[in-house]
Amino acid sequence: MHKALVFLIVASAVVLSALAVSLVREFSIRSAAISDATSLPATAVVFTGQFDRIDLALHLFDQGHVERIFISGVNGKAGIAPKNFADQFRLSSIAQAALASGEIILAPDAKTTIENALETACWLDGQPDVGEIVLITGLSHMPRASWALERANTHRVLVRRLSPDLAHAKGAATRRTFPEMAKFGVTVLLTILPRHFWPADRPSTCM
Repeated sequence: MHKALVFLIVASAVVLSALAVSLVREFSIRSAAISDATSLPATAVVFTGQFDRIDLALHLFDQGHVERIFISGVNGKAGIAPKNFADQFRLSSIAQAALASGEIILAPDAKTTIENALETACWLDGQPDVGEIVLITGLSHMPRASWALERANTHRVLVRRLSPDLAHAKGAATRRTFPEMAKFGVTVLLTILPRHFWPADRPSTCM
């Protein structure tokens, strides 16, 4: 009995260690974002949190590097007033026309990373022509944001990663702090189940 208990403890420790190593490796991989913003998918997705993420997406749109922008979490919690979006972000005439025509989409419901992922994935469900997107968010946010989006993404759109942080620190990687890694681990656990079981309010794009 004693030997069996020791074996169980050792086996559990080995499994947990392997899982921890796997999580750290996945976190590190997802911490990297592409540095070439000149060859991108036509559709950009922004998870709100810092305004420079939206600024980058709008710049890419104005420069013709992307053709459509979906911005998740456009609400007061993110410091954005949807009705004043054009003025708040000083949209160019091209971007203003795109906002009016639906090429720039403001999704207002998401208040967490999980809800960002759900809001975006449900929108993508209605866009069967989209096979690839570029996700724009902060470097520290990128691991859990990209993981949640890929888990929520039922028709497997390829997600590429781009961060405005790269403009300030070329080749920079996500700060590997314990809090961010812990949040990533929690996100992985929360998204093991199918997305309709996730702890999040159902966004209007999913209705």
